[in-house]
Amino acid sequence: LDSNNLTECLNNEISQGVITCAEEAVDWVKHSLLFHRIHSNPLYYGLRGRGDDIIHSFLLSKCNDSITKLSNIRAILEQDDGTFSPDAASHIMSRNFIDFETMKSIVKLPHDCGPLQLLHMLSRCEKIQTPVRRAEKKELNEAYKLVKYKFEGPQSKIRIQTPAQKAFVLLQSSIGKHNFRDASLRREMSNILDGAFRILAAVEDYARVGSRHGQALYSSTLLRRSLYSSLWGEKDGVLNQINGISHEMTKKLTNNGIKTFADAMNSSTEDIAGALNVTHSFASGVRTASAKILHRTLKLSACTKPNESGGLDLHVKVERKVKGGDTGGDRIVYYSLLVFTDRPGGLLHYCEDLASESEMVVSCPPKFGRA
Repeated sequence: LDSNNLTECLNNEISQGVITCAEEAVDWVKHSLLFHRIHSNPLYYGLRGRGDDIIHSFLLSKCNDSITKLSNIRAILEQDDGTFSPDAASHIMSRNFIDFETMKSIVKLPHDCGPLQLLHMLSRCEKIQTPVRRAEKKELNEAYKLVKYKFEGPQSKIRIQTPAQKAFVLLQSSIGKHNFRDASLRREMSNILDGAFRILAAVEDYARVGSRHGQALYSSTLLRRSLYSSLWGEKDGVLNQINGISHEMTKKLTNNGIKTFADAMNSSTEDIAGALNVTHSFASGVRTASAKILHRTLKLSACTKPNESGGLDLHVKVERKVKGGDTGGDRIVYYSLLVFTDRPGGLLHYCEDLASESEMVVSCPPKFGRA
């Protein structure tokens, strides 16, 4: 009861509308195994008797504490009559199986957070942490020297010693496809991604329907893409996104002047097969995949135009980069479109799974574009 387990259980019921006040929370607990444990051994929970009033007051106090915690992170909206209703954070916490402490960290993210802040937030989540074993410290310290983002302070004095530091290194090592010699580290690096994807999905959900912080949504989307594709950006190569192409194979292609999808499509099957030392059938598949990606790539253009109310509208046009490109139904390339300002709550428009040409009009904030 001293942990957040009760808070998380109550939130699940609040998000479904089962619990709407403290007394209903107590009634729900009375139908759980916890109530029977308290009733059978009240001394263990610090109670001096088994009286119904004593146990009821005890449970009411604990439920009120949990309700206060949820209110503090704006997961519930409290009314003057003592009732409450779930807010965005409550639904997101329940839907994505997020623990209370992690949800509190998500709510506290600043509107302009970047990948470094998100990595620190993820690495502090106990659910994805693993203990630091003595035998793996050397490898972790070696991997830390290769990661993109560093801890603050003199780098020569930094040593990986805590679970949070280990998670920080493993998350970035998974993007860089670092090859750990220790099999346990390789397994943990793979397992940590499942938790990271789930938490980042919650960050994006909350930014869309809760805080409306566009920069936070943008940063989380890019980090999740980096973790999924094992790429920080285009400069790290793009061809390893094709099924069967590893980082080592991407380097071989780059050394032979094949760096982009266009390079792969325009290269001959013999050139690709020779660079990778693979069969002509595999090389032909690389060219075909590159062509499909290019033919379904979209480009975006936007401009502002005055509207009837005296403000500005943002006219966004999405069209195919290659005219007459393939319009097949299978999803090879699709996009998420974000329109936001650099202010808190600045998300103006969001749509995902965008895979075809479209036009849209987004209303700009008042005084947008004016000094």
